[in-house]
Amino acid sequence: ESEPKPEPKLKEPAKKVVLPEHKPAVPVKKAAEPAAKEGPKATLAVEEKVASELHQPTIDAPYFRMDVGYGLTLTPEGTTTAGDMTGEDVANLALFSAGVGYIFSNKLRADLTADYRTDAEFDATTPGGAAVSSEVNGLAVMLNGYYDIGTFEGFTPYLGGGVGIVRLETTEQTGTMAAGDTSTNFAWALNVGSAIELGNDENTLADVSYRCSSALASSSNMTVPLMTT
Repeated sequence: ESEPKPEPKLKEPAKKVVLPEHKPAVPVKKAAEPAAKEGPKATLAVEEKVASELHQPTIDAPYFRMDVGYGLTLTPEGTTTAGDMTGEDVANLALFSAGVGYIFSNKLRADLTADYRTDAEFDATTPGGAAVSSEVNGLAVMLNGYYDIGTFEGFTPYLGGGVGIVRLETTEQTGTMAAGDTSTNFAWALNVGSAIELGNDENTLADVSYRCSSALASSSNMTVPLMTT
C-alpha cells in the first residue's frame, strides 16, 4: 500500500502584540522653593531701606544762622550821681545777629551767637529837672540752648535761653554835659519761637521768635538797665 500523504502543515497565525497605551504625564507639582531662594529679595529690601534712610536729615549736625530783628525797650531806668531820673525812654532799635550751632538730637541744640544792637536814643529828666539825651548801642556774645518740642505740619516750636557778655557804649550826654562811656556786663536772654520748613529743602529753615534780654549801659554819671526784645 502506498504510504499516506503527510498532512500539510498549517501556518500558525501571527501573535498579536498589544502594547499598553501611554497615559499623558501628570504634571508634577513644584515643591515650595527653599527659604534660601528668598535671600536676594530680602537683601534687596534691606538695601532699599538703608538707601532711603541715607536721604533722611541727619539728627546730629552743625548749622549756621543769621538773624535780623526789631527791639523794644520794656523797662528803662536811669540814675545819676544826684539820684534817679524820671521819664526815661529808649527808642526802638534794629538787631542783627549771626552764629554757629550744633544739633545734638531731635530735641536739643545749642549755638554761639554775636548780636549787634544799633544806636538807640535815650531821653530822660534828671533829678534837677534838666532834660538829657544820649545814645546807646551794644555788642553781645551769647551761648544759647534750645529745646525743640516737636514738629507739627512743618512747624517746630521751641523754648530757649542763653547767657553771655555784652559791651555797651553810650555817646556824650547832652542837656547836662557828660562824657560817653563803655562797659562790659553780664547778659541773659529767654527765647520762645518756632522753626518753619521751607518747601522740600530740609536743610534750610526760617525761624520766628520772641527774645527777652537784659543788659546794662553806663556813662560817667548815668546808668541805664536795658530790657529789650
